[in-house]
Parts: sequence; C-alpha cells; structure tokens
Amino acid sequence: MAGTIDNAAIELSAELSAAESCAYTSAQLALARSPIYALRQLIVAQTDESLVLSGTVGSYYEKQQAQEIVRSSAGSREVINQIAVNDL
Repeated sequence: MAGTIDNAAIELSAELSAAESCAYTSAQLALARSPIYALRQLIVAQTDESLVLSGTVGSYYEKQQAQEIVRSSAGSREVINQIAVNDL
C-alpha cells in the first residue's frame, strides 16, 4: 500500500544507527582508559563505514596498540589508522 510506513525498517535503521554510534563511543572510551598517555590524546572520527584514528604517538608499538584497541570496539566497521609516529 502506497504511503504506508514500514515500522520494521524504521526500527532496523534505528538499531543500526545505535550500533554504529556505540562502536564510535566504545572506541573513544577504550582509548581514554588506556594506561598509555599518548593513546588518550588520539582522535577517533566516524565515517559511514569506518572509524578513523588520527594524532601522534611516540612509537610504532603505540600506533599498533591504538589500532587494536579500536578494532576490538569497531564491530564490522573498518579501522583506518592515520596516526603519525614521532620517533625522534
């Protein structure tokens, strides 16, 4: 019937949006709780299909740690690691 609202589709869309928001929030909280200070300073951005990490850390180990922390929260989203390493 034309003009009817598909409540199931609306509910599914709301659930997906909540799950996406949850992945983003979980990633931010996970980094904020890190014992590594540099990881607490990183930025997490959200796109339609991914979580993007940015900022600067002091080693490649810290860069990888941040990526793995976020990956554990990302669900089905891709994690894009744009963190710079300042290894002076």
